[in-house]
This record gives sequence, structure tokens and C-alpha cells, in this order.
Amino acid sequence: MKQLTFKDVVIRKREEKGWTQTQLAKCSGISQGSISRIEGGRQKNLTDNLKIKLCQALGITIVVPLDPFEEKMSSYIPELSQEDKITILRFILRLRNTDTEAENIMKEFLESLQK
Repeated sequence: MKQLTFKDVVIRKREEKGWTQTQLAKCSGISQGSISRIEGGRQKNLTDNLKIKLCQALGITIVVPLDPFEEKMSSYIPELSQEDKITILRFILRLRNTDTEAENIMKEFLESLQK
């Protein structure tokens, strides 16, 4: 069984909606030429921003798997949406990989979430 590529999903969802490439371009803010290149497999290495715009326009939900640290930390902030949790956790990971002052900031932040 062939695994669907991003371009396959874009084509399928656009056609399910009965949209032309021009209509998708209007809804996503991406040029029709770019959409044509994406669907034709001629535009590689798509930016996350471009993928997000297409997904939002087509009503595609983006699921980002959590690594073990993110999974553990997400239990500390259950009232937030999954998207907000991922944003916060990625920020924490960036802080965690810097210096000791950032480590202290991260610890304080996590403690405040547990209150």
C-alpha cells in the first residue's frame, strides 16, 4: 500500500471540496503557481508556514507526535489546548538547551504550572 505524500493529501482534499487550484490559492494565500508546483511534485522542501496555510485552508488537522519529555510535561498543563502545550513545551526545550539561568527560568515556570 502506497503511503500518501503531502501533495497527494492536498490534491485529494482540494478535489473533495470541489475547488480549483485558484480557489485554494485564494483561501490559503498561496499563489496558484505554487499550488500547481506542489501538486505536480515540482516544489520540494515546503516550509512549515506554507504547509500550515494549506492545511488550514483545506481543513486538515495537523498532528505532531510528542517526544517522551513533551508527553510527560503535557500532563502538568492539562487545561491548555494540545497546540498551546506543544508551543510551550518546545519553548521549554529551547530554554533547557541554553544556560543555567534559562534552566532556572524553566524550573520556575514548571513550578508555577503545578500550583
